[in-house]
Amino acid sequence: MAASQDYSTYFHCIYDQACEEGRMGRGAHYSVFRAVERLDVDMKPSAVPQIHDFAVIWDEDHDRRVITAAESLYMNDLLAPVQFIGERKGTLTLVLAARSLTYMGMSEEEYLAKAEKVLESSGIEDYWPVVIGSYDRSRQSPHQRRPEYLIAEKNDVVLSFLDTIDHMWRLGSRPWQAPGDAPALGWANPPLMDR
Repeated sequence: MAASQDYSTYFHCIYDQACEEGRMGRGAHYSVFRAVERLDVDMKPSAVPQIHDFAVIWDEDHDRRVITAAESLYMNDLLAPVQFIGERKGTLTLVLAARSLTYMGMSEEEYLAKAEKVLESSGIEDYWPVVIGSYDRSRQSPHQRRPEYLIAEKNDVVLSFLDTIDHMWRLGSRPWQAPGDAPALGWANPPLMDR
């Protein structure tokens, strides 16, 4: 594991792959970030703060403006459903937890419009069109497993890569709990939100 870089004042980098390892797309590699969210994966206010782990999928240029985009989404309450985020050839892909597309209280098109509006005023010099994908851990839900434009590779290869990342890091949201609070809150082990 590479030493984590200081990417953001809002997110903690818990894993940082500094460059490509293997041959995936155009130099694909990833970092995993942790944020504290006040919203759950369905973008509903949470009584207990949520711990949200998400992955940035980098290509060969490791464009750190992706972090600026993620921070802008975060500060506008739009990051909670994001499981994977990445930029490729000037397009920003947001892969959301599949369940959020059903339960977040807005359509995919409404979420996309809000995200694009936030990113227009984010300070990123270039215009990045936004593409929305979805991710479900269950391989039996192929219609909910759309990585879209995230990596220049066949979908089955991309999904295998995303599954590996998710298996290693269990991306998503879960309630925060202080040590010793498990019995009071009723959680033996805090569950990850199903996607």
